[in-house]
Amino acid sequence: MPQLLMAEQYESTQELLGKGATGRVEGITCRKTGRKYAMKIANLTRETLREYQLLSPHSPLRHPNLASVLDVFFEDGRIFMVMEALRENLFTFLRLRGPRGDAEVARLTGQVAAAVHHLHDRRVVHRDVKLENICFDARGQLQLIDLGLGAKFEDRKLLKKLVGTPPYLAPEVWLRKSGPKSDIWALGVVVFLLLTTHFPFGKGDLDTIRLHVLSLQPRHDDLSSAAKAFLGHFWQLAEHRPDARATRELAFLTGECTI
Repeated sequence: MPQLLMAEQYESTQELLGKGATGRVEGITCRKTGRKYAMKIANLTRETLREYQLLSPHSPLRHPNLASVLDVFFEDGRIFMVMEALRENLFTFLRLRGPRGDAEVARLTGQVAAAVHHLHDRRVVHRDVKLENICFDARGQLQLIDLGLGAKFEDRKLLKKLVGTPPYLAPEVWLRKSGPKSDIWALGVVVFLLLTTHFPFGKGDLDTIRLHVLSLQPRHDDLSSAAKAFLGHFWQLAEHRPDARATRELAFLTGECTI
């Protein structure tokens, strides 16, 4: 932690809150208020700078279901981003509690869908929607985190790259034609995991996952008719898959179906 930051504004709690592909997250306390925050520490790269720009205090992306950067510091080729301290992510939540029922999954999915919709309305693709990147805040609401792989709709060079977490990747991502609806596919994978604790297209080697995803044939689990109908909207090629707005209007999320 930068010495000036340590001495004047924040104090480290010496607690490692998480570790990801682009950096680590540590606990800190504001010296003035005593409030606890999280600090993401990463090398200053094109990806981490893009994440800060997308989540900065003045960014139009601010939303109740999106993590945002409250303060930032730079030192010795590293970036230090102060963020709200979040609780467990959905991966831990699912590991501890097991499969969730339709009503709870609909409630949780609605919050993530709201964040994705907000990003897409502002022409940003997240590109790494997954259980580990969805966390509960202190109020028990979900926040979508980690925009290190985020890209603007117009950045065709970035969207042609094969990036993200393999079991969550949509068919078009494997074909190097990523776009906003790739986030919708990944959201479908999150829904399936919450309902079953299994990946719909497996999680083995890359070739096996790719083959299963391109077949559009998910595994068959014991799901309710409402859940099956809902997930059927996701397992489509991009041109037939609903966008974020349409996804939020599906009966499973609006409560207009029998759960």
